[in-house]
Parts: sequence; structure tokens; C-alpha cells
Amino acid sequence: MKRYKDGLVPRDIKKGFYRNIELGKDVVLQRIEIGNQIREMITSHIGLSGTSNTNREAINASINLLSYDDRDIGNGMYGMKASFEWNISEVVWQIEQNVEEFKDMIKIIYDSQEPSFSELRSLAQEDYENGRIADAINNFSKLAQCCENDFSVFLSLGIINLFHEKDKEKALENFNKAVEIVESQSDFYTSYALLYKALVLRNLDRVDDAQRFSRQAVGLSPDFTEALYQNAQYNALLKNTDTAISTLKTIVRTDILYCLKITNEQDFDGIRPHITKILKEACVPVDEGIKKKLKKFDEKLHHLNAIVNSLNKQGLNISDNQDTKQLQEDKQELTNIVNYDSALNLFIVDRCLSRLDKSFQHDKSQLLSDCKEARKKVG
Repeated sequence: MKRYKDGLVPRDIKKGFYRNIELGKDVVLQRIEIGNQIREMITSHIGLSGTSNTNREAINASINLLSYDDRDIGNGMYGMKASFEWNISEVVWQIEQNVEEFKDMIKIIYDSQEPSFSELRSLAQEDYENGRIADAINNFSKLAQCCENDFSVFLSLGIINLFHEKDKEKALENFNKAVEIVESQSDFYTSYALLYKALVLRNLDRVDDAQRFSRQAVGLSPDFTEALYQNAQYNALLKNTDTAISTLKTIVRTDILYCLKITNEQDFDGIRPHITKILKEACVPVDEGIKKKLKKFDEKLHHLNAIVNSLNKQGLNISDNQDTKQLQEDKQELTNIVNYDSALNLFIVDRCLSRLDKSFQHDKSQLLSDCKEARKKVG
């Protein structure tokens, strides 16, 4: 199904990394596919491919650690952090409605209503999830008249107005209703609705207002990183450079994947020199840590090789040091592929070095075991 009419809506939505994440597909399968595409995105941008088995395994494990798992994605926009894009926001909204906090809120609302209202909501939601937009509009509109304290009804209508009907003013009206209702129920979902409101305002060229309401979203949910990020976007567009940069520094410290998102964000083009600086600053501590690890690893490896050579000279039947040679080759490969200008690359290499150090410790233990066996034979 075609998701949006031509000529639409937010310029943010027209392009994005994700493919084939759309209404009409099973939400659980969508979560899995989003996770797979996130890993593909990280892999393609980092561009690392170790040749040794050790490094290949380490790189893959590090990418898995860096990306978001099914639990993160299952927490909707909050859990997805840097991987959220507006072009999959409808699917994310479907995922959001399976979050326990959300379901608990809705249950409380409908427990005091007639059973038919809950049935109507389920029907409307099913229509929306399966891409039956006309039916969804009809049923959500009926529900809006009889159950005025369910913010999600108005948020869903607003999203449909925005993405399918190209009616920004009507979308804004419904988002305003959603905010008005939910602000007494949940700070987080107030922030959630405010981000949609800000998106519409931005596309109505009311960037000042978009910035103001996104700032309100941050105030209500300070650890909602996507709210912080979008507020930084609006501040950048308004040339509030210091505020934007300060916010972005906070975001990068929270989730290093935002380095990738920030790098590719056109809204930051006007403050690009400042962006380049903070991304380099994000690399500094990891860079220093890698250099220390490389130096320490070389010292350990040199010491281990010296012990092996000394034992062999004493006539002890110690196996040759092919394992230490492999460790040296693995270390050298990591040294060659490290990019000190890429925070994500540094993150991966740093984790690989940690795994390589574990391999070293294993070889060291094996050497001690070999020594004991050799001494028994000599004795």
C-alpha cells in the first residue's frame, strides 16, 4: 500500500533509511525488521569487515551491542532513540500502543466506559494497523464523540490527517486536543503528542512555536532523547547555535548512535562547523582509551612472547607461539582499520580490543598449563 499522497507533508518524511516498514504488516514482525535494518545501517556506515575469525566475530558482536534490541524497539520512540525516523512514525505509533504503560492507561480509561466503546476502539485500531484508513477515520471519529478522555484517539486522527489527508490544520487541531487530554494523565505521552504538534508547526513555517513546544516536551520528559534531538533541530534552524550544540552534546553522551544521525541531518547544515567540533570531541575519550589499550596490549604480548622464547631455550617442550602470532595479526588489523574521526568506528574497535584482550588472557592461561605439563615431563 502507498503510505503517503504525492506532494505531502513534512519534508522530514520524504526520505529515510528504512524500507518496507509500513502499515498493513504484523507489528511484531515490523519490530524484528526494524531491528535488522538498524544493524544493516550501522554496518554500512561503519564499514568494518575484519578478515580474521576473531575480528569478524568481535565486530559483529560489537555492532549488536551498539544497535537496539527487540525490547528497545518494543518501547517505541523512547526506546528507539537515534533510530527513530518520521517516515516510519505511523508504525512506531502502532508499536507504542503495545507498551505496557500505554495499555494500562487505556485500560483505566475504558474500564469506566460502556463495553461497546472499547470494542469500537479495537476496531478502529485494527483498521488503522491494517491500512484501512477510511474505516479507521470513521471509527476514530465516532469514538472521539463518545469517549473524550482517550488522547490516543485524537493523536491517531491527527496522524491520519497529517500523513494521509494532507490537512495540517486539522492535524494540529487534533494534536492540540490530544495534548489537552493527556497532560493530566502522563508526562511522557504529553511529550509524545507535543512532538507531533511541533512537527506540524515546523511544516507550517512556525519554527519558533515548534521549538517552544518541543522544549516543553523535554521539560516534561528530560530523558526522552528524541525530544531533545528534535528540539536541537529547531534551535539549529532558528540559529540558536549555543542551545542546539549544548543539547546535542548531551544527546551524544546518552547514545553514541546519534553521531550518525546528526552527521546526516540537513537541519544542522547551518551550524555544521560546530557539529564537526562536537563529534570530534565525542571521539577524544574513546580515542585515548584505544591508544592506551593498544600500548598495553603490545606490552603484554611482548612479555608473553619473551616467556615462550625463554622456556623453549630451556628445552621445555612448549608448543610454538602461533596463537600469539595470531593475536599480533588481529591487533594489527584493528590498528589498520581504526578511524580516529569516527565515534562509531572507535566504539567498535574499542570493543574488539576488549575481546582481543580476553583472547590474550586465554592464551596466557594455556601457556601456564603447558608449562606445568612440560615441567612434569622434564621432572
